[in-house]
Amino acid sequence: MKLLRILFLLSAINLSLLAVDQNEVNNIAKSYVMKADEYKQNNNINKALEYYKNAIALNPNDFMLIFNTANELYNNGHNEEAIAYYDRALKIRKDVEQVYFNKGIVFTQLNKHAEAADCFMQAINTNKHYDRAYVHAGNALEKCDKHTEAIAIYKEGLDIDHTNADLHFRLGSVYKHKDMFQEAITELRTATEKNRDNLVYKLELANTLHLIDGSEEAAKLYQTILEHNPENHHVLYNLGYTVKKMGYIDEALEIYNKVLEMVPDYALARFSRSLIYLMLGDWKRGWQEYEWRWAAYDESPKKFDAPVWDGSDIRGKKILLYAEQGLGDTIQFIRYAELVKNVGAYVIVETQDAVKDILKLCPYIDEVYSRGERLPHFDTHIALMSLPLVFDTQIETTPHNVPYIYAKPELVAYWADQLKDDHNFKIGICWQGNPNYRTQFLRQAVAGKSMHVRHFEPIARLQGVSLYNLQKMGGEDQLKELAPDIEITSFGSEFDKHNGRFMDTMAVMKNLDLIITIDTGTCHVAAALGVPTWNLLPNPADWRWMIDRDDTPWYNNMRLFKQPSPGDWQGAIQECVKALEPILHGQKTVQEVTLEKGIRKELRPYESKKIASTITKDEAQNAHIITQQAPKLRTLHKQLFDFKPLQNETRALANDTSKELQHEKVVQKIIDQSPEIKDAINQRNTHLHRHEITAQLIAINKELAEYEQRVKELSPSIFNDEYMDLMEKVLDLNRQKKELKAHVKASQQSAK
Repeated sequence: MKLLRILFLLSAINLSLLAVDQNEVNNIAKSYVMKADEYKQNNNINKALEYYKNAIALNPNDFMLIFNTANELYNNGHNEEAIAYYDRALKIRKDVEQVYFNKGIVFTQLNKHAEAADCFMQAINTNKHYDRAYVHAGNALEKCDKHTEAIAIYKEGLDIDHTNADLHFRLGSVYKHKDMFQEAITELRTATEKNRDNLVYKLELANTLHLIDGSEEAAKLYQTILEHNPENHHVLYNLGYTVKKMGYIDEALEIYNKVLEMVPDYALARFSRSLIYLMLGDWKRGWQEYEWRWAAYDESPKKFDAPVWDGSDIRGKKILLYAEQGLGDTIQFIRYAELVKNVGAYVIVETQDAVKDILKLCPYIDEVYSRGERLPHFDTHIALMSLPLVFDTQIETTPHNVPYIYAKPELVAYWADQLKDDHNFKIGICWQGNPNYRTQFLRQAVAGKSMHVRHFEPIARLQGVSLYNLQKMGGEDQLKELAPDIEITSFGSEFDKHNGRFMDTMAVMKNLDLIITIDTGTCHVAAALGVPTWNLLPNPADWRWMIDRDDTPWYNNMRLFKQPSPGDWQGAIQECVKALEPILHGQKTVQEVTLEKGIRKELRPYESKKIASTITKDEAQNAHIITQQAPKLRTLHKQLFDFKPLQNETRALANDTSKELQHEKVVQKIIDQSPEIKDAINQRNTHLHRHEITAQLIAINKELAEYEQRVKELSPSIFNDEYMDLMEKVLDLNRQKKELKAHVKASQQSAK
């Protein structure tokens, strides 16, 4: 009994001692934390982390201490260790969404996006209303190429909070990535409306609009961004690229020059400027600047042990010419191999596998290799599209004699026999380019110069015409959508397979009377073969087709049919129909009609299609249509731009008279000859004038309210640049307002 009592007393003493020890341990841990905080305050992070870790060793169940230490580890670049401490925190508490979220951020920094996505999803599962986690989860899924799952998580987040601008922005961005442009624009517009000050949202909206030909709105958005960031040369470049797409060629050149004043070596602007020079016929500078194409797309010419050819004497030497861009580019520029052969070189060509068999048939090429094949010895080399620079090619010296590629004679004879019973005028057609390019930009560029096969129906209905399908790389399924009375002959699944790519196509082309095709590899193959080729082009067209002409220095057997206005393929087809009439009536040969070409003044995308189509018809009968469109012509394109034009080379218009002024003279003549039309137009213009002034006043009042509110928030001082800038804007807007009101008053008095 006495022994038991002794044991009991000893146990009580030990328990008391343990309690004292634990309290002491906690106090020591707290002192370590205080010491760590001191070191942190003094920016001695390594020492601070050492004390935090010692505190955790003494108190391993302190959730906040472990969580905060993990944060400190992350903030100071110890990412792997931070994850380990977040995991320790989660063992204590699994119900804190912030721990999962922070852990996901660390995985993102480590480029472990799948693990990051899991963490963000765990944060969402812990707290459905944790909106930041939806944004990061979707972004992590995008990085894992799980774009459909990203869309789902963004939508789930918007179901929780539809006002979240960032979620709308992210959803719009992933829609854009998936080429779902209308959905993307809807979401990006919503994001911009919910956060009007976010320039990133506006930039993404502008970039998306640009891709789908919403160029005018995109240009205005770029300008809005530039008002806040005038030195942002990337945005200024985007504006230049957009206005060029709208047809403002000279203005785009001014913008590129302004960009290059800011950043002389900005490769995209240098390359884009080269394309404008080439479009305008300034090939001297154009080919020189074209060498910036490599840097513009972060690529480089191929590197070999042999030197790059600089145009020096290569008689008796071996030269490698290598293809660098698309199939059409290879066919167009392989003509230079003949020039190289003529100066005495042994010509070796490396090309895409798809056109290897074509180039083997060229007598001026000695050896042909596909990309990836082992190349023989050569003395010098050059990229195919650098040859115009070496040969100093100008418009008048362009090598344009055709044919310079050849079909196999036996296949030509075979297809002649196959088509011998068709006594109609035989036309081969192609309506769509390759939709499978790796970049979204190139896919959209191809889409912009492609059409639906149904646009060929007016030609198919012409008496005495047979159409043959030369379409490759998609688009054939559209044939099922044609009207029942439309017949277009296709050649079957084995076409171009058994004999090699393009082999059957070229042999068939040699047996057709004409090729009508969009701007794709087919147009280059047909023209290079010497077959009469009518090239259907978008508005504006690619640089190589230049502007204000319906012929091309590249091929003496090609005629260009450009859209009268952007997207108007039917207008281009109608021009083809009209051009076919004298051929089908036996009045002219196809070659004669193809050669009926030359310089012409094109309508730009910003010019009115209706005026172009009606002004040469019965002008008096259509005067009301013309005058209804006239205000569009009076909207001067210079109003798009705020900065002063630079002192650089711009293209002089013929006789210093623009297309707008030419149209206005015809319109004014019609109006002057008809008092009734004149009175009606005056009344209509007065109404439009007042309506426009009212709209401008509303816009000015809105701007004034915003500026005046910002002025109130600033301290008034002439040394405060922001305050003075705002005051100048307020004064300028008040001046504009006063002038507009004076216009209204004057017009009212005039009406009386």
